[in-house]
Amino acid sequence: MDCYRDANLIQEKCSKLRECCPNFDRCRQETMDINLEQAIISKTARMNEDKQNCLKTKAREAFKNTLRGRSLF
Repeated sequence: MDCYRDANLIQEKCSKLRECCPNFDRCRQETMDINLEQAIISKTARMNEDKQNCLKTKAREAFKNTLRGRSLF
């Protein structure tokens, strides 16, 4: 989850640079390796999917535990 937060922070800082640097987009295009960018996007998507699956699993477990707790009383 920290990696996801860090990736968002980097994207946010890049957006701020875009506002104050008229050459930001051109410089970014010249220095960015498309394969690396695609790998980062792919990894971020996998991390998001893993996070969502984890949240679903935890929610299911909590729901089951709640039902079990109610059936005891």
